[in-house]
Parts: sequence; C-alpha cells; structure tokens
Amino acid sequence: MKAKKPENDLVRCRYRITGERSQEIIAIRKICEKKIAALTKEHGKNIKFSKIVNASTHPGGAPHV
Repeated sequence: MKAKKPENDLVRCRYRITGERSQEIIAIRKICEKKIAALTKEHGKNIKFSKIVNASTHPGGAPHV
C-alpha cells in the first residue's frame, strides 16, 4: 500500500520558462500544486517543472530543470 502524501508539508519545485532563468516555488504542497496548474495554463508547453520534493530533505533547493 502506498503512503499518503500529507498536504501541509513544506515542498520545493523548480520551473523554467523557455529562454529564462529557473525559479523556485517554496510552499505547502497544496499551494505548490495550484501554482503549477496556473503556470501550466498560462505558459502551455513553454514551461518545464522539476519534481516536487520535501524542503526538509532538500535544503539546497529542488532538482534543476
């Protein structure tokens, strides 16, 4: 059985819009997923995301895109 991901843990996600520097989202999981959905809707195929990782296990930042 798969463990359920808590929605209130602090996570990091890095994204890059084509031709720009990468930026990072640091928020609780629920807000992070909403921001990813909004950015995807706004930029379409011109944006790339890293995987969502816990901020406590990745203090140096999310993986690069």
